[in-house]
Amino acid sequence: MVSPSYLAPPAMSHCTIIPAKSDLHAYLLHAHQAPKESLTRTVYNVQGMSFAPKDLAAAIQKHHPHFKLICKPDFRAAIARSW
Repeated sequence: MVSPSYLAPPAMSHCTIIPAKSDLHAYLLHAHQAPKESLTRTVYNVQGMSFAPKDLAAAIQKHHPHFKLICKPDFRAAIARSW
């Protein structure tokens, strides 16, 4: 299996996974749709994780030894570097 990555090493990807049926998902949708004047704050801290493509590939290779990642940076790589 070969998978492309839009990031060039050593760029990091920032990821937050929110299950669609979770309380957090429902809360974020509710907060997003609320009138701004009804909110007591407009910045919320949602935890996530950061990883480099090579680190993700190494984790996948533990379970799928033939997995190969090919880095093909595009415009998204510049966005990731700006984080």
